Amino acid sequence: MKRALLASIAAFLLTSCTPADQERANQRAREAGREIKHEAEHASEEIKHGAQELDRKAGPKLDQAGREIKEETHRAAEKVKERANRIQGKDRSDEPPPQR
Repeated sequence: MKRALLASIAAFLLTSCTPADQERANQRAREAGREIKHEAEHASEEIKHGAQELDRKAGPKLDQAGREIKEETHRAAEKVKERANRIQGKDRSDEPPPQR
């Protein structure tokens, strides 16, 4: 946003200024570009550090939650198997034994 604004201002100034004015405008635009680049790099580093901190704090909790979900899923699957076996056992007891 700043870069676009500066470019438009610089373009306007370049069309209506002396060569010295144009050079000063170009210099200011270069300085503003360097400033924006520096701010972007700083913000990028802060984001990177924040992500690392989040990973450090949340990583073990997410791992534990994953293990708990896996264990609960396994227990639920076992209960379903037991229930299915009981139902199948009851259904089979109603049927006559297979003839050989």
